[in-house]
Amino acid sequence: MHRRLVVVLAVSMLCGLAVAGRASAVMAAAGSVVAVPVAAAPGTEYVPGELLVEFRAQEATSALRAAVRTRGADMVRALPATGADPGCRLVLVRSATLTTGALAASLARDPAVVRTCPNYLRRIDAAVPDDPGLVDQWGLLQVRAPQAWQTSTGSSDVVVADIDTGVDVLHPDLAANLWRNPGEIPGNGIDDDHNGYVDDVYGIDAVNHTSAPTDDMGHGTHTAGIMAAVAGNATGVAGVAPGVRVMALKFINAYGWGTDAEAIACIDYAVREKLDHGVNVVAINASWGWFNRDLFLRDAISRAGDAGIVFCASAGNDAMSNDRLPHYPASYSCSNIIAVAATGPGDRLAGFSDWGARTVDLGAPGESILSTLPTTALGYDEEDGPMYGSWDGTSVAAPFVTGAVALLAAAHPGDTMKRRIARILSTVQRVPALRGRCVTGGRLDIAAALGSGPTTGDVTPPQTTVLGCDDLWHSRSVELRFVAVDEHGGSGVAATVWRIHGGPWQVGTSAIVPAPSRTKAAYVVDYRSRDKAGNVEATRSCTVLIDTTQPIHANVPGVPLPASPVFVDLPRGRADHDVYQVALQAGQSLRVVAGGLPARAFVLSLYPPQTQSLGWVPRVASSVDGDTGAVLSYCAPQSGTYYLDVRVSGRPSACRLDWAIFAAGVDVTPPTVSAVGAGDDGEFESWFNRPVPLSFLADDGAMGSGVAAVQWSDDGGVTWTVGTHLTVDAPGDQSNDGVHVVLYRASDQAGNVSQPSSCAVAIDTAGPVTQAWGPVRPVRRGRVATIGFKVRDLSTYVWAQLVVRSVATGRTVRTMSLGWSWAGEPGPGSSADRVALRCTMAPGSYEVLIAGLTHDVAGNLPRSTVCRRVLRVR
Repeated sequence: MHRRLVVVLAVSMLCGLAVAGRASAVMAAAGSVVAVPVAAAPGTEYVPGELLVEFRAQEATSALRAAVRTRGADMVRALPATGADPGCRLVLVRSATLTTGALAASLARDPAVVRTCPNYLRRIDAAVPDDPGLVDQWGLLQVRAPQAWQTSTGSSDVVVADIDTGVDVLHPDLAANLWRNPGEIPGNGIDDDHNGYVDDVYGIDAVNHTSAPTDDMGHGTHTAGIMAAVAGNATGVAGVAPGVRVMALKFINAYGWGTDAEAIACIDYAVREKLDHGVNVVAINASWGWFNRDLFLRDAISRAGDAGIVFCASAGNDAMSNDRLPHYPASYSCSNIIAVAATGPGDRLAGFSDWGARTVDLGAPGESILSTLPTTALGYDEEDGPMYGSWDGTSVAAPFVTGAVALLAAAHPGDTMKRRIARILSTVQRVPALRGRCVTGGRLDIAAALGSGPTTGDVTPPQTTVLGCDDLWHSRSVELRFVAVDEHGGSGVAATVWRIHGGPWQVGTSAIVPAPSRTKAAYVVDYRSRDKAGNVEATRSCTVLIDTTQPIHANVPGVPLPASPVFVDLPRGRADHDVYQVALQAGQSLRVVAGGLPARAFVLSLYPPQTQSLGWVPRVASSVDGDTGAVLSYCAPQSGTYYLDVRVSGRPSACRLDWAIFAAGVDVTPPTVSAVGAGDDGEFESWFNRPVPLSFLADDGAMGSGVAAVQWSDDGGVTWTVGTHLTVDAPGDQSNDGVHVVLYRASDQAGNVSQPSSCAVAIDTAGPVTQAWGPVRPVRRGRVATIGFKVRDLSTYVWAQLVVRSVATGRTVRTMSLGWSWAGEPGPGSSADRVALRCTMAPGSYEVLIAGLTHDVAGNLPRSTVCRRVLRVR
């Protein structure tokens, strides 16, 4: 079995990181200068004990720090000078003893304070399905990006800021299109451009306060690929604006949540790079949000607008109207915001998408959007391939619009920000599903936004390219997509027609070549396009090869392995693997490399001689797709016929096998390496409240050349450290709490390097926060009362005990074990439940608390227990 690390996006918050707060807002009179404590609305989420505070500028830093300390709090850090209204200073304040509401009320009495606001949390607006395959980039076709590329593919001078979970800076489809800070010398440990960040080559990580925006979740890499994946490199996918640069700004952690303080820091970084260093930042992509309204975040977005930066925000995935329940930041009334809903194939509104006739501007593709994924990120099954995947959400719709802004900036550099927004909103393709659901009533049309050519004077026909046609034999139906483009200055494509094997012509941009039963044939598909000036392209053809006569060999002994290379095409709905025979002599080594389409999901396994069933005999070697494909290397200890199993996971696609056999004594097999001390990859029993030492054990086998070095990485593979030991620290200030993914690999004396493996170390040094509440009305003695309770913690489960105390005497009169209570997926989340309590106590008032023997799986005792409502027995 292959080990899996999967992140489920949190829909609720764990209270080890955030608690809900309630307070009343005190509104200032018009024109007066009054400190206004802005508290959370019921049910909203923020970091407990943290507050964004705006001070008057004339106050010295030492005076501000002293004022904060007198109220039982500390000044965590000052946000950049541009992080507040003109003439004011914005700082992040934290208290370990006061609640957020109490801290806000205390600071509101300080005459130096102008405004305060909780440090709200924001989540990414995404869901994760699995729909791989290059032909599935339907969104690019629907918004007419290929037609727009006839006018512009972007410019390296144009930069979009992706404020998200970071970006995989090593991804082969993104590396060339990442923004690199021209004022920074990498690796010298100096803030060369004096912007407050050391070695901020690609951007910043506001979560961990570093300059390496490593993506430990996957979402940021996915949105970056939608905007600007490299095109024309025969690798993976293409972005909407494949010629622009992406600035990586991380404010969301591995659980899919980030705070407003970090979001503001990222926004202001982009603004300062534009205003102070001349970086042409034209748009910010914000594929995240939540329901709370933070004036400081709104002010930061407005500052970006003042700098001429468009702010593209996802509308949210709650299937609700933002007119009634605003989703921020998309619902802020800032002139530079474009709020984006999600549409599916056929221009229907996605079932999960938020909408709003007054608050959402337009729709864009947001279902099954194929894009880049990090090579080491959580959030996908490693057997499905680490490089590409399809996601849903308004968060994948917003980057389409961000990319469109970038194309406009390259094609029309003299335009103002407002003109770019107007070009996009005034040229949408109006569709019935969006009528009354968004301001424009339409879906993004990038080609129209860049401007269509004249219908007169055009004498050149369009050119059509077909996607999905190759030289491989298929054992299933084949989907083709036709992409037609008119030349620069042309009149635009009017229609595309196609036919299969001389059949009737049909209009459309996609075709299904069906796979008939027990037939082997070559099907000729003809296609052509016509432009708006009436020019018709000469008919072109492609051939689709389909063979349904041969069964897929699901059981041994399989068939002899053909000469290299071998082409494998595994169908959907039939056996999911092929088995081949390969003869090896003792000491010989077999090396097999599997490569396929961008969304490849192949597993290679090798079984020993005399294997009768793949389900009962352990394999002797295996490999899952990595960043270089699935690579299997094995040195045979005995002579015989081995069995190579080629298996597909998820959607099938074509695969090429390159293989070779090496003579005895030639080492082509990398060492095996394992990690000791990490637990079970963050599952139930694997949380620690203490430092966790890891040891890495490597073995090159009896016939190998010997282990040369072991390396590990704790930053997603950006840097590697040589060594066999690593300790994941667990400081008492909770600064290192969370799930840490550690990569490790080994090399041998022959130069073979193993594929990186991973283990997870889950650190939790804070106890759970709990609350319980009794019924509103008194309960008769002997009757059953329904007690509600909520458990919040960074880890997944909490052992809970209900404690009933007399209000009069303070004594415990009843305890009840609640067992292991679900506290939500790891991350800011919570779980609520109910328990029936028979009231056999004497009449009186009682507190109901989740306390006593309560503890989380890391062994932490509860930090606080809250009784929201006293239980009255009569």
